[in-house]
Amino acid sequence: MKTALSLILGLSTIAGAAQAFEFKGAELGLEYSRLQDKINGESVAKTTLDGSVEFGFLSNFAVQFDAARHDFSAISETGTTFTLHGIYDVNDQLALGAYWNRLDVAGTDAQYFGLEGKYDFGVGYTEVYFEKDNESGLDSTSVGIMGAWGVSEKLDLTAAFDYLDLSDDGDRKIYTFGTRYDLIENTTLTAELGIDDSSGLGRDQFFALGIEYNFGSNRGTTFGKRGGFNAIPGS
Repeated sequence: MKTALSLILGLSTIAGAAQAFEFKGAELGLEYSRLQDKINGESVAKTTLDGSVEFGFLSNFAVQFDAARHDFSAISETGTTFTLHGIYDVNDQLALGAYWNRLDVAGTDAQYFGLEGKYDFGVGYTEVYFEKDNESGLDSTSVGIMGAWGVSEKLDLTAAFDYLDLSDDGDRKIYTFGTRYDLIENTTLTAELGIDDSSGLGRDQFFALGIEYNFGSNRGTTFGKRGGFNAIPGS
């Protein structure tokens, strides 16, 4: 509860400090994901509480800020993710962005830079991203694509593919299929099933369940969450 209040207060503080900007949208989310296989009898699960806010300025530019807390059951640790996006709206359908991302867990942090794009084709949309670390001791690259297609006014089908090249630790391919259902105004339920294929850990199945509350003229923010903690289920 304290974490939720902290996220809400943090987003409110950003909103108050950015009165010169046009508020476009924000969202709060809660998600639980778990891998099928266990480690030493313990479930490999992750609970994520996150929030995002977006402000527009000039005619075609915007900034988006994401913050998230991740609780990992297998290692009994908590991680955080912070992301700052710079967005250029080419037109009503196409948005391009660049972002900075920082991950922190167990006193260890890493920073990443990435490029991203989103195309809205009316009945759905697709997003792509490319991300590279900015650390001397790391050599990792991530790319991904996701899409959503509306089958009714309330229901969307989703699919995503994320590829993480972790250099000496091998690579990881994550295939995700899911649904998004608008339960009531501004509130969406999400459900996902997928496969996590790691060259070091083998192949495992996973599921994820979540709820999102979106508000603002955009009904949320332009881009989805970035960073390895968001892409990798359970762990």
